[in-house]
Amino acid sequence: MGHGSFSVLYGPDIAQASTVCQAIREQGSRVPDATALVWRGRKVSYRALLAVADRIRPQIPAVDHSPVAVRMERGPTLVATLLAVLESGIPYLALPPDWPVQRSRQAMAQAGAKLCLFDGRDDRLPTTANRMPDLPGLSLIDPDSDLCPLRAFGPIRTVVPGDGCAVFYTSGSTGTPKSVLSPHAGIFRIAHDPSLAFDRTTRTLQAAPVGWDAFSLELWAPLQRGGSCMLYDGAYLSPQDVRAAVQNNSVNTLFLTTALFNAFLDDDPGCFEGLRLMMTGGERVSPGHIARCRRLLPDVRLIHAYGPVEATVYTTVYDISANYDGIDAKQDISIGRPVSDTTVYLLNDDHRITKAGEPGEIAVAGAGLALGYLGDEEATQRSFPVLTLEPGDAPTRVYLTGDIGRIEEDGTLTFLGRRDRQVKIRGVRVDPIEVEQAIEETAGVSRAVVVPLPLDKGNKEYLAAFCVPEPGTAPTEEQIRSAMAEVLLPACVPRYVRLLTGLPLTTTGKVDPRRLVADLDDEPEAAPMDDGAAGLVTLVRDLLASLTGRSVGADEDLFLAGATSLTAIRLSAQLQKACGVRLLAAAIMRGRTPTRIAKLLADAGAQPTTGTRD
Repeated sequence: MGHGSFSVLYGPDIAQASTVCQAIREQGSRVPDATALVWRGRKVSYRALLAVADRIRPQIPAVDHSPVAVRMERGPTLVATLLAVLESGIPYLALPPDWPVQRSRQAMAQAGAKLCLFDGRDDRLPTTANRMPDLPGLSLIDPDSDLCPLRAFGPIRTVVPGDGCAVFYTSGSTGTPKSVLSPHAGIFRIAHDPSLAFDRTTRTLQAAPVGWDAFSLELWAPLQRGGSCMLYDGAYLSPQDVRAAVQNNSVNTLFLTTALFNAFLDDDPGCFEGLRLMMTGGERVSPGHIARCRRLLPDVRLIHAYGPVEATVYTTVYDISANYDGIDAKQDISIGRPVSDTTVYLLNDDHRITKAGEPGEIAVAGAGLALGYLGDEEATQRSFPVLTLEPGDAPTRVYLTGDIGRIEEDGTLTFLGRRDRQVKIRGVRVDPIEVEQAIEETAGVSRAVVVPLPLDKGNKEYLAAFCVPEPGTAPTEEQIRSAMAEVLLPACVPRYVRLLTGLPLTTTGKVDPRRLVADLDDEPEAAPMDDGAAGLVTLVRDLLASLTGRSVGADEDLFLAGATSLTAIRLSAQLQKACGVRLLAAAIMRGRTPTRIAKLLADAGAQPTTGTRD
C-alpha cells in the first residue's frame, strides 16, 4: 500500500525527454509522408505541416521569451503557427477566436504576452496590424497595440527559454481563471506513458477548447508519437459528430469530460462503437454510466483519468477495462496510479506524508508540474510550495490540489472529495460529495450534483440537488427528497431537488453550478405558439421540457431560461431522431427560441408534427 508504510505513489520513469516540437520534428523526419492532421476531409502530412511552420517561424519577432498569443480558427494553420512559436523557444497562449477582444486583451496582459498572431480575416482586431509579407493570411499585432495594455498589471514572471510550452487556463469555477504555464515535459510524459499507449496508429479527435490542457492531449500527444489528429470542424461536439469521426475518419482515441461522456452515452451509446480507447475525467465519475459503457461496448478500452491543469492534463489514470470484470453501478471508480514521471503524496494538515491507508490532501510532484501562475507570484508560491516532507528528505516542489484521496490495498488512489467543498450548514459540517453519493444510491438516479447555497456567500444556508434519472426510470423530486430525509441529517437534506435530463456545462465541459441554480426561480408563463408551425414548435418545446425539466415559452429565450450548450447538443440529437432533420447545435444557439428553432427546422425540410417520437 503506497510506498512502504507511507502514502506515496510513483509513476514509471521515461528514459529521455524532449520538447514537444522536437519530438514532432523527429517524427517528420522518420515518417514525412504519414498523415499528421485531417481537416474537412483533407489529409495533411508531417512534411506539409512542418513546411508551413518553417515559413512562419522566421517572421516571429523576438519578444524576450514572453508567451506569444495566437488567435485563430481551428485548422492546420493554427497547428503550424503553434509549432512555429514553440520552435522559436517561446510558449504559446492560444486564444479562442470567438472571445471578445476585451477578454483577449485581459488574457494577454495577465500572461505577459507582448505579441499576438491572428488570422488576417478577423476584422474584430486592429486594422493597423503588421502583415506577414510571406503569409498574407497571417498578421502580427505590435507590442504597442492597444490590445496589450501591460501597464494595467503587475510584474510579469520571467520565463526561462525553452522550459515553457503553453499557457492554459484553470476552470475559474471558484474565481477568476488563472494563466497556468505548463512545461514541455508535462505533455511529453503523457505522450509516452505506457498505460495510454499512444503510437503511430493512434488517431485522435481534437475538439477541446484551445485554451484548455485537453487540447494538448488531443493534438500534441499523437503527433509526438507519429500518429494523427482529426481537427473538429465545429463549435459544439455532438454524438453524431463522434460517430462520423469514428466511422468516416477512423478516429480510434477520444477524450470527453465526465459530463459529456455521460450525456453521449445516454443519448447515443453507439457513437462510441469502433473506438479503441475512450478516456473520461474532469469530475467525479458516474459508476452507473461506466457500468453501462462496459456492458454495451465491451471492446472499447475505457480509462478513468484524474488531473488538475496545474499538473498538465493527467496525474493518474485507471484502466477500467483491465481491472473490472463486472462493475457495481453504485461503486466508486478508482482514479488509478500516477502517469510517467509523476509522484503523488497524501499529506496531512502539517504537510507531512500520511500513514498508509489514511486519507490526505493529494499533492503532485514530477515533470508535469506547471511552472506557475503567470502574473500572480503570490498564488504560485501558495499552491506550489517547496516542502521537506519527511525529516532528512530533500526539499520537493509539489502542487497542492485541494483534493482528498486515499491509497487502497491494491496500490490505487481513490478520490474522496474536495477540501474546499466541505461547508457548515446550521452548525453541521456537510460534504456535498457524500450527499451526492447518497442520492445516487437512490433507485432511479444515475448522477447527482449538490450545490451549497447561496452561491456567492461564505455562509451557506441550504443545499440544492440536481439529478439525472437512469434511462427508463421516472423518480419524482419529492421521492428523492423524502428518501434523503430518512438517511441524512436534516442539514444535509437538500431543500430543492431538480430532475434534469442533462447537466449544464462550462466551455471546458465541466458542470456549471451557476447554470444549475439559475432555474430555481418561479417558472415563466408560456407564451402563445406560432400558428404557422404549431407542430414543430410543440415538438421543440416538448423536447426542451424533457431536457431541462421546465416549460419554455414559444418565444422565450431558452438560454436565458437556463439552457446551455449541452442542451443545444442534446436537442440537436433529439430533433434528428424525431423528424429526420439535423439542425446543428450552433444553429440552435443562434435561434434561441422554440419559434425560431421551429422555423429553422421548417426551412431545412422538416414536416410539422404534433408531438415527439419515441
